[in-house]
Amino acid sequence: MICIAHRLRTIIDYDRVLVLDQGTIAEYDTPYNLLCGDAGVGMFKAMCENSGEMDTLVQMATAVENKIRAEREQGVVPNTTPDNFSRHH
Repeated sequence: MICIAHRLRTIIDYDRVLVLDQGTIAEYDTPYNLLCGDAGVGMFKAMCENSGEMDTLVQMATAVENKIRAEREQGVVPNTTPDNFSRHH
């Protein structure tokens, strides 16, 4: 599924976020990794900071990431890191 979102809250719990810059892929990873990790070049993080909802978005992304990690540890969810994402979907 592809979603073009106008609100960051809409996509903060999605599997992956693809950020385009002038028609070129600038970033692609989980919202958590783009927001809290070292993934990407910082465009998604800057959008979150500029939204005025940074704390809320970090909390939401962290909650989703923690749930995914717990499910993965229990064998519920396949590992869909960016390196092997295309092989699972």
